[in-house]
Amino acid sequence: MSENKKIVYVKYFADDMLQGCSLLTWQSELVYRRICDHIYTSENKLFDDMTTWKVLTFKFEKEIGNMSVQIDEDGKKTVWSIDVGINMIKEELLAKKKIFIIDGIIRNKGCDKWLDEAKNFHKAKSNAGKKGAKNRWDGTAIVLPMATNSQQPTAINQEYKNISGTLNRVEKGLFEQFWDIIRYKKGKEESYKAFCKIEWDKINFTHIELANKYNEQMDNLPEWQSPKYVQGWLTGKRWNDEESLTPPEFAKKFNVEGTFIKFEDEHYYFREKDSFGMVDYKYNKQGKIVRDGEKKRKT
Repeated sequence: MSENKKIVYVKYFADDMLQGCSLLTWQSELVYRRICDHIYTSENKLFDDMTTWKVLTFKFEKEIGNMSVQIDEDGKKTVWSIDVGINMIKEELLAKKKIFIIDGIIRNKGCDKWLDEAKNFHKAKSNAGKKGAKNRWDGTAIVLPMATNSQQPTAINQEYKNISGTLNRVEKGLFEQFWDIIRYKKGKEESYKAFCKIEWDKINFTHIELANKYNEQMDNLPEWQSPKYVQGWLTGKRWNDEESLTPPEFAKKFNVEGTFIKFEDEHYYFREKDSFGMVDYKYNKQGKIVRDGEKKRKT
């Protein structure tokens, strides 16, 4: 990031935050939410020292101190310092894997992910602006057709429309920005070919939004799915995919009885018992058996 520019926004998922905090004490939840905000505003430079922790617990020091109150068998009350309460909160957040500490810096996996995405988005936008300015100064800017009263643009962004090869330079530049942002990089040349075949006037994404959509889908895959490289993702127009059901959800929805084996190429594989013995069945996402993998008898 530039020295003079801070990140304006990052993605935030309220449901994830609420569920993630459900097992925390209210003191630890408040501190955790503050930690996330400070990680973003400091761009992952939140130091693990007592000064930081006192900032994180500001305005409820009394309640933090009360956490460390101990009463012995005789009813005598012992109040420890606020530092003891702060350490109790810190230990809870570490034990429940809400934070981790590396090289004296307080970190969070979710914040790392969304902070990286925000930085990539900022970088891509900045690079695009610099290239546009350079082209204007060099006199190499590509002039796009303007709509008249009788001719309205057919795409959200006319610059994405492939007009008889005229926009090859623009297209290549857009792809490079797209490639810089995505996290699973493999098969760049084939990915570029797939990128060029996208009908931009028929989708509701810019190239930046499409890259972020890819990262979001890959980052949120359940453990039983493997990331898909971007070439196949683009070719299959996977940005239109609905969220895959988990194996138990799929089995319940389509009355599948058996043991889940794997999820591969958008198909669910289950091992079920029938008159032949144990048989492997392959289902599509609509719950229909796919014939090329309908029955494979297990001996």
